[in-house]
Amino acid sequence: MYRPAENHGDSTPVPQLVFSRLSFPDMDEAKLKVALYVLAHGECEAEQVASALHLRDKVAEKALSYWEGAGLLECVAVAGGEALPKRKVRRRHMNTGQVNLAAENDPVLGAMMQELQHIFGGVVNQKENNIYCTLYCEDDFPADLILMAAMHCAAEGKSGASRVERTLLSWRKEGIDTCETADRHLKLLAEREARYEVMAKLFGQNKSDFTAAERRMLDVWEEEYGYDEEMLQAARLAAGSRESEIRYLNGILKKWHAKGYHTAADMRRGEEGSNLNVQGTKQNISQYEELLHGNYFKPMRKKGGQG
Repeated sequence: MYRPAENHGDSTPVPQLVFSRLSFPDMDEAKLKVALYVLAHGECEAEQVASALHLRDKVAEKALSYWEGAGLLECVAVAGGEALPKRKVRRRHMNTGQVNLAAENDPVLGAMMQELQHIFGGVVNQKENNIYCTLYCEDDFPADLILMAAMHCAAEGKSGASRVERTLLSWRKEGIDTCETADRHLKLLAEREARYEVMAKLFGQNKSDFTAAERRMLDVWEEEYGYDEEMLQAARLAAGSRESEIRYLNGILKKWHAKGYHTAADMRRGEEGSNLNVQGTKQNISQYEELLHGNYFKPMRKKGGQG
């Protein structure tokens, strides 16, 4: 049998936060040693901590970052006067006991978990179960919206509760909080993917080759400017040898939009007399005919129902 010995030496207060973390699965010896060293000496420089504890610099830095995220440490201004960047606070999820209690009181939760198993074709483990329940019980996401996000992720071959969680949190930032708004959002994404496929063939490349910036440009051409394939063809003719450079085409279309051109006819009237090649030749035009008007092409919508 043991009991704490009477301590007449120096002592260091240890916040309850440190003790509460001892049972966390991500707690390890290095993190605990760093926490106790920081509390005892007030030293928070990774190199100094690593040297004193005989740790690698990266291990000490990782431990300091962990305790900053946990709330034991905080970012302060550095010598140059610039504040250290704030790290994202790790999301807390419900524990198993909380999940079991919630499931007993809400039958919808149990039904949702069964449907999630069906969507991903297997048993949802406890960690994922805790994430889904947190989304439903604490984040107040409707069960049908959680299932919709799960089906979307599964269709993209991206399974796992963490992926569904990121999707839902991203949707919330965009104001997508119902199945109706999510459905409109997913339909828009599908339309964009179809557009990228057509544009990739037009530019003689793979859809995956488009950068995020180029995809945004393609979206703006239709969704903001309301330009159809005829305007795109006119821009490519005007671009000459740079007809396949999306950024260059974007500059042309952006100028045309600023001038109030809504159609190719508007542009031709506005640019009449300039050195810009806006007419093209029959040969130039025919090279896009099959692609732009083929059976697999879905014409881009015009803004305001024009056309």
